Amino acid sequence: MSGPSTDPRDLGALSTATQRLSSMSNRREIYEVAVRSAQTVLSATHCGIWIAESDSDQLRLVAQADPTATLFEWVIPAGSDHPVWTAFDGEDVSISSISSIDLANTTDTTNSTDTTNSADSTNSADSTNSFDSIDSTDSSEASRQPSGTVVAFRLGAHGVLAVHVEDSIATDTISTDSAADDSSTDTPPPRSVQLGRILAESVTSALERSDHEHALRVQREQLSEFVSFVSHDLKNPLNIASGHLEIARSECTGAVDSFETIETALTRMNALVEDLLELAKQGELVTDRSTVSLQRVAEQAWSVVHAPDARLDLEGDFQTSCDADRLAQALENLFHNAIENADGPVRIRVGPIEPIETSTRSAALAGPVGFYVADDGPGIADDAYEDVLSAGYSTTGSSGIGLTIVHRIVEAHGWTVSASRSADGGARFDITDGSKPVAVPSTRDDSGT
Repeated sequence: MSGPSTDPRDLGALSTATQRLSSMSNRREIYEVAVRSAQTVLSATHCGIWIAESDSDQLRLVAQADPTATLFEWVIPAGSDHPVWTAFDGEDVSISSISSIDLANTTDTTNSTDTTNSADSTNSADSTNSFDSIDSTDSSEASRQPSGTVVAFRLGAHGVLAVHVEDSIATDTISTDSAADDSSTDTPPPRSVQLGRILAESVTSALERSDHEHALRVQREQLSEFVSFVSHDLKNPLNIASGHLEIARSECTGAVDSFETIETALTRMNALVEDLLELAKQGELVTDRSTVSLQRVAEQAWSVVHAPDARLDLEGDFQTSCDADRLAQALENLFHNAIENADGPVRIRVGPIEPIETSTRSAALAGPVGFYVADDGPGIADDAYEDVLSAGYSTTGSSGIGLTIVHRIVEAHGWTVSASRSADGGARFDITDGSKPVAVPSTRDDSGT
């Protein structure tokens, strides 16, 4: 039973919801938009979101459209035959005809005022709304809640979004006899199930993005603290050692070689500290972008590279949206990498990468997808293409942090970087935005077309 055709207003509300969710990372805001949108899109009388707690041993209600409602249970234990757990446990979508007493808050509400788990609280400390004050009410009020149909949609490993639809609406839009999982039938699922699945997918993506960004923030904070600690505790003794080295040189002239060895070691340690500070800074996500010319940024980076035996060839240009200073830093590091690994004069080329051309190439595939930096130096060993961008990898005795900084800058833009062999037998680094397919570079052509 497919139900009536989709109301354009439903599609409009769904489109608005998915657009809003696509830019959200705060969990409390995601919950709010999800339940409000579900109520509108699915013509629901009520809606709630349950999030899995530690080890998925239970689901806890974290948001509902009406904070004072008693229609839904606060906690749903693992193994329950409740439609919410049924959806979470693997059915993807669960449809159940249910009476009000079945959904009433019959569980222990001693701690019900705390409706967010620790992960949610971490992501929402600066967010306040009606969902923060959900209070439980005596379950005897359940008799005043209407019976109807509950449709529960799984939100990946995060939890479940469920709506309650009155019998009069469910009759037109949902059939409890219809299989929630339509993979084995040619009959399309009910209208509300179709719309709900799309909304649930958008909510799931938003929650995954929230978790990812939270993890990145934690990592950046930990790295920043570590680097600040190391740099402070190393710089002072290094400065002291450098000062005493000069005193020793002036008073003892018989150990020139030893003094030079000490100075080289101190210089290297100072460079490592500076590299660590730079690495921490470049890991921050890029939030402020401007549209700039690739050639102009490349020229800016080249202007600070002092290498008379090196040559830069710019083989095309395009406009890219980026943090220009950080992109210049990435290019500068790539230029230095080519120069430091070359045995003599080196030629470095920078140009745009075009997407794969086909006989049916559409306008969507037009325009560069990124750029390459290639050289004619000794290149990279065949088994080191993946390792060369890893922290600490080096074949010249350097810290190996230069290319790691490139990797961090690229990731901070949401781009990707890969290493391969250039047409001249040297190294080639491709930096792309991941939006369009590109050809695998050959040894005959570095253009990427």
